[in-house]
This record gives sequence, structure tokens and C-alpha cells, in this order.
Amino acid sequence: MKDLGLKSRVSKAFTPTTTKADPSKRPAANVLDRDFTAERPNQKWVTDITYLPTLAGWVYLAAIVDLFSRKVVGWAMSDSLATPLVSTALRRAIESRRPHPGELLHHSDRGCQYTSDDYRKTLKTLGIECSMSRTGNCYDNAVAERFFWSLKHEWTKHETYADLNSARLSVFKYIDVFYNRQRLHQSLGYKPPSSSKPKTPRTSGVEISPRHCPKVWAIAPQVSTSELRAAICLLNQGLRTRETTVSSTGTHSTIRLPSCRHRPPGWSIGSTQSTPLTVTRRPLPTV
Repeated sequence: MKDLGLKSRVSKAFTPTTTKADPSKRPAANVLDRDFTAERPNQKWVTDITYLPTLAGWVYLAAIVDLFSRKVVGWAMSDSLATPLVSTALRRAIESRRPHPGELLHHSDRGCQYTSDDYRKTLKTLGIECSMSRTGNCYDNAVAERFFWSLKHEWTKHETYADLNSARLSVFKYIDVFYNRQRLHQSLGYKPPSSSKPKTPRTSGVEISPRHCPKVWAIAPQVSTSELRAAICLLNQGLRTRETTVSSTGTHSTIRLPSCRHRPPGWSIGSTQSTPLTVTRRPLPTV
């Protein structure tokens, strides 16, 4: 070949790059600082982007992991690395988890998608604190990197995808069917993410406070959720009415009283007004 002046044409293997920094944007500080522990859900989220091969070309996956349960709370796939990819994953995580403003820390790398004005503005609007890894330090986002390692070595490397749609369906089966519901995690005591729940706080009793009269209140003995519901009967008997209702939302149960003119058995109500009252369980910090 040399004598004939021939040269072989060898194409180098292409490896896509998902982290491209924008020098015109100022990244956030590394607030997370490799503290991958969380005391409650929606306290710390980590996110990153990876790539998957298909017969039609590369596709990209953005995922958000809750550090409390190691659950993937939001993810999105696209054939583009533009900001809408990570914005879609964030929107899905917000819709499914509804974090409270000012209580969530969002950690990512310094990719241009995460430092973009639109993405940072969304975080600020939702009251989410932003944290970013140091330059070229993958260990600052180790949990997200570990999730992608599991995805590829346990699933995608054993599959061949025709296009984006087939890859998306396969990733859905891994994340929503297997990973979040069945895969055991050492950090969770060998339990799946879906079974990881915060400790139930102790309940000191029932606090009664009227809508327009905060000084009127009463405390009942320590009760559980079932006992709280059973207390409706006592309240109805003591108030000589059937209008008392109960509703539960998450860890809070609410009983609405038509009045507090009478003293139901076992309750101490400090008012003779007919103002509607709201009865709510008052949880204490877990010891």
C-alpha cells in the first residue's frame, strides 16, 4: 500500500459529550458538597444527562434523582441536547412531587443546559436552591452518575434500539417498572426506592383552633389516625349534631365542627362561641 501510495480510511469512534460549559454564564456554588444524605423527600435532588446509542443515531436522557429515596422522580429523552431536555425532566419531577418553595436543593454539573437563563429562572421562580459540581469533578454528582452506570450495565447495553421511541420505551420499563419499584439499594437497607418513606412523626394530640378566633383552642389526649376518626362519634354525641366531618390529606387530618357550645366527652374546649372550628393533628419531630 505504501509503494502504491494507498492509505486506509479509518473512522475514529465517536463519543458524544453531554457536558459543555457556557463561559458566558456564572455557575452556582457547590452547595451540596458531596453530602448525599437527606432526612426527607424533596430535600435534595441531583440531575445529569447521559447518551444512548440507537440505529438512527445518539439519543439523550436527562434524569432527576431524589437523594432521600434514590428514586428517579423525573426524566426525559430527546435527540437533542438543548435546554428543553432538562426542562422537561424538571417539569415532570415538579408535577409528580410538588416540592415546597425554599425547601429543595437542586444539584447538577456545569453544563450549558443547567446554566442557561431559562433553566435558572425556572428554579428561582419555584424557590429551588441551585448547586453545581466543580469543574471536571464527576464525584460531586456521584449518585446521578451511579444511576446511569446501573441503567447502562443492567439494561441498555444488552439491548439494541432502532430509534428514539424504542429507546424511550425501554428506559421507561427500567425506571418506572424495575428501578423505582423493585431494584434493591444498599443505601436504603436493601429496599426499593418506592418503599422508602420518612419516619412517621409522633402525635401529641389534637389541637383545635377556630378560623377567626386563634385564642380558642383545646388539646385532646394522644391519638392515632384511627382514633382521630373514631373521635367523630364522640364529637357528634357531645355536640348533639351529625354535621361533624373529617378529611385527610397526607399526614394531616381535619375535623370541622359546627360549633363548640357543648363539651364533648374527653375533650377540653375553651370557648362557648358558635364559631366553626378546625381540628388538626399536631405532629412532633421524630425522636
